[in-house]
Amino acid sequence: MKFSILSDKDFKRVPWKNGMGFTTELKVHHPLKNEGFAWRLSIAGIVKDGEFSDFSGYDRILVMIDGNGVVLEHDNGKKDVLKKRFDSAYFSGNRKTFAKLIDGPVKDFNIIVKRDCCTSKVDITRDTKTHRFNLDTGHFLVYSADQNIDININNKNAILLPANHLFHFDNGTGKFNNMEISLTGISAIYIQVAAKEYAFPPGSCKNRPITN
Repeated sequence: MKFSILSDKDFKRVPWKNGMGFTTELKVHHPLKNEGFAWRLSIAGIVKDGEFSDFSGYDRILVMIDGNGVVLEHDNGKKDVLKKRFDSAYFSGNRKTFAKLIDGPVKDFNIIVKRDCCTSKVDITRDTKTHRFNLDTGHFLVYSADQNIDININNKNAILLPANHLFHFDNGTGKFNNMEISLTGISAIYIQVAAKEYAFPPGSCKNRPITN
């Protein structure tokens, strides 16, 4: 089993592409040289109204993790209104997206995947129940938003994921074989990312958030 636990000393603060703010990169996957990243997890603060950076060719999931709300206005006329913690939005990085704060700054968790090579699934849990995942993808990640999370792999390995840390389980480009992970704890964001050749089965949720 190949997994890692990342903390703030491993994260990297970088400027937005449009120069209007900063992003904290938690994990970035660069399998192809000179072609940008395949996928990235990050946290950013929105402190004033403004346009998002251009991420043409990518799909985005944005999860609000702190603040009183934000409205995302896209150039196709669609609006995403995020008012509660863990409200989420899925949209194309090709869109021109403008953020309007509702009542002060917000902090958001971002999942961005390159459309021609990756698919993603996101789950958000708010309760204390144990959640189980039968893994079928190359990468499984957990971000503990503000609480410790207990992780158990195939009922054998007990792992403590401290608050504000990122767990990354990497199976390379292949699929997991009979791998079950159970997680106990609240305020957690779970991400699965697969290369296109290992895309999720028909009827599953591709590049859209699933919340429970």
